[in-house]
Amino acid sequence: MSAKSPFPKPRPVKSRSGKYWSNILGLKNKYLEHKTARFLRLIIQNDYRKIFTGNNFFQEDEMSRRINCFRVMALLMFSLMAFFIAGLAVAQSENFPRVVRNIDQGWRFALIDNGAPGAWQEINLPHSWNTEDTLDGDDKYRMGVGLYQKELEIYPNPDKRYFLRFEAANIKSWVWVNGKEAGSHRGGYTAFAFEVTNLLKPGKNLIEVKVDNSFDREIMPLYCDYNFYGGIYRSVYLIETPKNCIAVTDFASPGVYLTQKDVTEDFAELEFLARVSAENPQGLSIRFIILDATDARVKAVDAELKPNGQWLEAKSSFRLDKPHLWNGVSDPYLYTVQTQLISSGKVIDVVEQPLGLRYFRVDAEQGFFLNGKPYNLHGVNRHQDREGKANALSPADHKEDFALMREMGVNAVRLAHYPHADLVYSICDRLGIVVWAELPFIGKTGDKTGIFLNSKNFQENLKQQMVELIRQNYNHPSILFWSLFNELAPPGDPVPLLKELNALAHQEDPTRLTTVATMLEGPLNDVTDLTCWNQYWGWYYGLVQSFGPWADAQHKNHPQRRLCMSEYGAGASVNQHSDFNYPVVTTGHWHPENYQAYVHERMWKMISERKYFWASFLWNMFDFSVVKRNEGDRPNINDKGMVTFDRKTKKDAFYFYKANWNPEPMIHITNKRYTNRRVPIVQVKVYCNSGPVKLIVNGKEKKMSAKGFSIYTAYAVLKPGENEIKATALTPEGKILSDNCIWNFSLR
Repeated sequence: MSAKSPFPKPRPVKSRSGKYWSNILGLKNKYLEHKTARFLRLIIQNDYRKIFTGNNFFQEDEMSRRINCFRVMALLMFSLMAFFIAGLAVAQSENFPRVVRNIDQGWRFALIDNGAPGAWQEINLPHSWNTEDTLDGDDKYRMGVGLYQKELEIYPNPDKRYFLRFEAANIKSWVWVNGKEAGSHRGGYTAFAFEVTNLLKPGKNLIEVKVDNSFDREIMPLYCDYNFYGGIYRSVYLIETPKNCIAVTDFASPGVYLTQKDVTEDFAELEFLARVSAENPQGLSIRFIILDATDARVKAVDAELKPNGQWLEAKSSFRLDKPHLWNGVSDPYLYTVQTQLISSGKVIDVVEQPLGLRYFRVDAEQGFFLNGKPYNLHGVNRHQDREGKANALSPADHKEDFALMREMGVNAVRLAHYPHADLVYSICDRLGIVVWAELPFIGKTGDKTGIFLNSKNFQENLKQQMVELIRQNYNHPSILFWSLFNELAPPGDPVPLLKELNALAHQEDPTRLTTVATMLEGPLNDVTDLTCWNQYWGWYYGLVQSFGPWADAQHKNHPQRRLCMSEYGAGASVNQHSDFNYPVVTTGHWHPENYQAYVHERMWKMISERKYFWASFLWNMFDFSVVKRNEGDRPNINDKGMVTFDRKTKKDAFYFYKANWNPEPMIHITNKRYTNRRVPIVQVKVYCNSGPVKLIVNGKEKKMSAKGFSIYTAYAVLKPGENEIKATALTPEGKILSDNCIWNFSLR
């Protein structure tokens, strides 16, 4: 049953029709009629009228008549340009089979208050209504309904089809076009697409969207340690295709699936599949063209289309000799696969997808191998929010995040705890960063109202989100792992559902491995191919040095499990510092930066010494918002990031990993922000990957001791007042590295 639009019915706008203007001009082509009528209507109804308003044209003074004559001539020239542009639009529509148009600009937004829309705002997408209330100091934020409207002017070509594609809206969405329902979607982190061909009309079209981020016990995530920001927080596109086209609505996937059946240094056995939506399948075929990184053609394969359910499918298996492999950050080589839909010898639709050829395996004793060689996967977790923007990030925001990761030396990322933007996976493809992609199945499996996962609707929605995650991201070579859950907890028994999800993941994609991020022991850890642990020794429990014995016991007691660290870490405020590395009360307001660095130094040492760990992902790359938290020096923030929520300040732990993961020579004095000291004897600690390091305190040189893992320390005595601290080292090429700071000492 169609959902009723919550929007008031728009008043009709009276205007001359395209047919009216085309009759004057004698136009016969309907598409050209609409295109030309659009420009002429703008000219005549807006500009041209203004010429003759006010005084009579012929009774004005000489100067006014000259000005108006000039305006008339300009408008006549503009009219000629209109014909040219209209013809160009037709040519473009014919030459470019598929047109993808971003429609992020020019939306209106209102929140629903007391059952009715509040004040309307002019906004652009991406957008969230939780940019401020998730950081206002209390433990609540708006979870409810928001309404979006956009007036879209379009003159549909009757020989084309039209689709609306939403990259994501959190968490339930309903879409109407001109008052008629286009479709709805349940799930806040994957894309969805609806065909709107029969809902569009020539001229102005009204797109209306209702988004609801309130709690729904049938849709994961439900209980977890991050915010459910509401809004259309990723981009929206209008897609124009020919009548017969490569599928747009196959779970909003590209409609093309590039499977790597067997890859080695010598050859790649590939199987390509294309799904086609066709009103008339006669005379249609598919051609797959592989282009190298210079766009030179490597191979072309034709495939016949055959009916399969709602789609026509074309499948082709073939071999590519001597492939250039996608080899992580050292050489993330990408081919491009151009999938062409051909009708009677003419290309009528094209979809391009990345192809990065690689092979990999995970060993319970020796860890991870990429393209036959050991490859140390070390990386971070990432949430998709940012201060002042909630989860409505721009492309520049995403790119900055990954530039910071690469500076730190990251070669793998766990995209927690849900699917991220398509651009994020594309960035990882190009940078060579290995990706762990995750289903938002997280936290408690029930509450006092009952067990969520016993609900059939809950199970079906989770499977829907699983299929969307895989199909939409199937061709990204950076993705090697599908994760089924994070930290599932009682009261429900998730094992039966996990087995179904694991089978579904392998059915959708038999080439990648499944994994989980667990914090509890039990049978739920033996369903997937891999088992990973979230462990916070030295923070939430125990001493940090207890992690090593715990890990060894896990490996001994479960030798069949292929283990990794999916989370570890500690919180830190860049405004808090201590002279000692004492454990802190994590729920309290004292999170000194130096203690975070201490935890990471010791954790990384223990992880890197254990070769059975196939990967490690520290928690977290960036501070992020959690309304229910009130700890550290700022409420509503989980401060375990290597970089602050606004991306402006890198913490000391960032530089520790940079010294160990990034081979580029660097030096960094820790605790630089601890400028006012009360203890005269201090330990100076420096991270440097190009030692030995010289320490100079107030002009006097001191020797620093190498502690391993790029850590150097020395003790220094501060004089009252200002103290200049400087550390230097030489690169192998003889370049001087240096860092310095000022520390003030006073007993008062």
